[in-house]
Amino acid sequence: MPALSVKICPDNYRDGQQNFNYLHTVMQNIAGMITPLDSNPIFDLAANLVNQTNRHIFLTGKAGTGKTTFLKYIKEHSPKKSVIVAPTGIAAINCGGVTIHSFFQLPFGPFIPVPQRVDNDSAELSDAYTLLQNLRIHNEKRELFEEIELLIIDEISMVRCDVLDAIDVVLRHVRKKRGIPFGGVQMIYIGDLFQLPPVVQEHEWSILRNFYRTPFFFHAKVIEQIPPLIIELQKIYRQQDPLFIDLLNRVRNNITSQEDLELLNSCHNKSLIPNETEAVITLTSHNYLADRINTEELAKLPGEPSLFDGTVDGDFPAKSYPTEKQLVLKEGVQIMFIKNDMKQKERRYYNGKLGRISCIDGEKVYVEFPGESEHLVLEREVWRNIRYVYNPKEQLVEEQELGQFSQFPIRLAWAITIHKSQGLTFQKIIIDAANSFSAGQVYVALSRCTSLQGIALKSSITNKSIQTDERILSFMQQSTSVQELQRIYQDEKHQYLYSILIKAFEWNAVSNQIDAIMHVFDKRNIPHKEEAVALMQTIYTWIEENKKVSRSFQRHLYAWMKEASDQEDYTHVHQRVDDASKYFSTKMNEEVIGPLERHIDATRKMKKVRKYLKDVQLLLRILLLQQKSMVQSKELLLVSNPQQPISR
Repeated sequence: MPALSVKICPDNYRDGQQNFNYLHTVMQNIAGMITPLDSNPIFDLAANLVNQTNRHIFLTGKAGTGKTTFLKYIKEHSPKKSVIVAPTGIAAINCGGVTIHSFFQLPFGPFIPVPQRVDNDSAELSDAYTLLQNLRIHNEKRELFEEIELLIIDEISMVRCDVLDAIDVVLRHVRKKRGIPFGGVQMIYIGDLFQLPPVVQEHEWSILRNFYRTPFFFHAKVIEQIPPLIIELQKIYRQQDPLFIDLLNRVRNNITSQEDLELLNSCHNKSLIPNETEAVITLTSHNYLADRINTEELAKLPGEPSLFDGTVDGDFPAKSYPTEKQLVLKEGVQIMFIKNDMKQKERRYYNGKLGRISCIDGEKVYVEFPGESEHLVLEREVWRNIRYVYNPKEQLVEEQELGQFSQFPIRLAWAITIHKSQGLTFQKIIIDAANSFSAGQVYVALSRCTSLQGIALKSSITNKSIQTDERILSFMQQSTSVQELQRIYQDEKHQYLYSILIKAFEWNAVSNQIDAIMHVFDKRNIPHKEEAVALMQTIYTWIEENKKVSRSFQRHLYAWMKEASDQEDYTHVHQRVDDASKYFSTKMNEEVIGPLERHIDATRKMKKVRKYLKDVQLLLRILLLQQKSMVQSKELLLVSNPQQPISR
C-alpha cells in the first residue's frame, strides 16, 4: 500500500476530502486490508492500535524482531499527523526525525518535576516555571504543536525519565490542555529496555533520585498517570537456531545458568578467519577502541591513502554526521554500509552490509562483497537534517529540509562500537566487551550475530558482565497479553470511528471563521458594509440553528454506532448518515453557499477589500469542505461493513 499523505486533527475541523480519505483508510484497516507482515499478527495488532485508537503504546521486542520496520511502517502508512523524535543526533538522522531537545527546546540539565526555587540563570536545573519561561515558540511552531496527533519517540531506552516529564509540560502548555497528559497527543515509545540505558551522570542522578525511582522513562511522573500498553514483538528474524535464540533470551532476562556461561565462554579466544563468503567485524565497548583497531588495520595495507571529502549544504550539525566528513580509504579496506540502497529496486546494499574496497581509480571507488562476483561502484548518498512544519493550506505536518550531508554511505569496519551496532546483523563477530560500561551491552553484542558459531569472545563473560537491571524485568512483567490487546482494539476502534464521524457533522470551524470576520468589521472600511454584516449575521444564525439539529443527530448516532458495533453491521448507520448528509448539503447550497458565492463575486470588483475578501473566501472553502465531508462520510460505513465486499 502506498504511503498516505492525508492527515487529520481530531480536535479541529479538517479538509473534507482529507477527512474522508483518512476515515476511509481507518476503515480499510478495520476491514483487515492492511497487513504489514502477514505472518506477524502482533505487528498487525500494534499497527492497528496506533492507527485506529488513541492508546499510548510502548512497542518493544528482542533484538531482530522488527522494531525499526514497525517505525518505518507507521511513518509511511499512518494517516495521523505524526512527528518522530530521538534522544541523539545520530539516532534522529537514522529514524528520519529530529532530536528531542531541539524539537521541544529542552535544556540538557535535570528537569525537576515539582515546583522548586530554581535559579533562572542556572543552566543545570529547570522546573516547569523556568522551562516555560525560556520557551521561545513562534506562531508557526505553536500551530505545529497544536496539530500533532502522534508523537513517536525512538530509542526510548536511552531517554531519561525527567525528559519525558519536560515534554509533557511543554505539550500541555502550548496546546492549552493542561489537564491532559501530553496535551492529548498520542505517544508511541519504541525501543528495547534490555539494550542501552539512559546515560545519567552521577551529579545529575544525585538530584533526580530525590524525585524518581529510576532514570528509566517508565518512571516518569506522566507515565505513572497514563501508562502505555506494553506490546512486545515476538518473532525473531535475525536468528534461526532455536538453541541460540533461547540462550539470548536468558542473557536478556539475566537468568543464565552455569551451563549457559560455559557455552558462551566456549567462544573465548576462538579464531574467526574471514573467507570468500563472510567478513569478520569486531564490536567494542568504546569509540577509542574501535578507532584504534581501524587505524591499525588501515596502516597495515600498502600504498598511500585516498581522501574523499563529504559536503555539507545548509545546516547539518557535525555531531550528527553519519560517517566521517573526510573518509580515508585504501584498496583492501574493510567497510560497512550505513544506509539502505534506495536508488535501485533490487537493493545492492543495506545498512550493516560488509564489503571491501577492491579498487580506487581517481574519484571512482569499487566495492566487492563476500560471496558476490559483481563489484559495486560507490555513489554518494545524501542525509537530510529536517525540521517539522505545519502546512495550513494542505493541513499536513511536513518535513522541511534545513541542510544536507553528502558522502559515500560507508565507514571503516574492522571494528565498530556496540552502540553503533544496534539494529545491525552480522555473520561473524569478535566481541571485545571487557570494558562494557552499561547494562545490556553484552546482550546487544551477542544478539548482532546470526549464530553462536559466528561469535568469538576476546574476554570471558560472567554473570556480572551481563548486568540486566532487575527494575526493567519488573516493568516488563506488565506486558499486555495478546488477548487483552485484541479486546482493547475491538472495544476502542469503534469509539475512535465514532469520534471521527462526529467531526463530519460539527460546525465549530465555520462558527469560528464567521466570528473572526464579524469581530473586525468595525476596524475595516469596506464598501457596502451593511450588506456584508447582514449576510454574515444570516449565515451565523443559520449555523446556530442547524447546530441544534446536528447535536440531535449526533446523540442518535451514538446509539446507532453502539448497536452496529455489537452486530458488526453498519447498514442502518449508513442509511442515517446518508440521509443527514443529503439534508445538510441541500440546505447549505440553498441558504448559505449560494448567497456567499454571489457576495464574493460582487466584492471582487471593489477596491480595498483584499483582507476581507481573503477571510470570506476562507469561510466559503471551509463550508464547501464541510459539505463534501458530510456527503462522503456515508461511504466510510460501507467500507466498515463486513458484509460489504471489498475490492483489493
